[in-house]
Amino acid sequence: YPYVTTNVSALNTPPQAGHTISASVYLASNSVTLLAKLFVMDGQNAWHVGKTVTLTPGIWTNLAFTIPSNINTGVTSIGLQFNDPRGDSAPSNVYIDAVRWN
Repeated sequence: YPYVTTNVSALNTPPQAGHTISASVYLASNSVTLLAKLFVMDGQNAWHVGKTVTLTPGIWTNLAFTIPSNINTGVTSIGLQFNDPRGDSAPSNVYIDAVRWN
């Protein structure tokens, strides 16, 4: 499944266990419906994923994921993974904004 990710381990204040990551995602109105989920990768390259959310074309959707407390090796990357529930390969434009954690 396609995804976007960024390394956060070099940041002064990277996300940590117990923090909630949030992001706003816009799916262009001429796109097919997609599924999305936030994830973090830990120091052992294990993925920890949030709840799958349906993205509706033409609407901003807010996603949130609380990083599990059992991550002992720290968060190295955060990202968003996408999936087309019908298996279509139609192109879609996705816009990601306001990625943050606290």
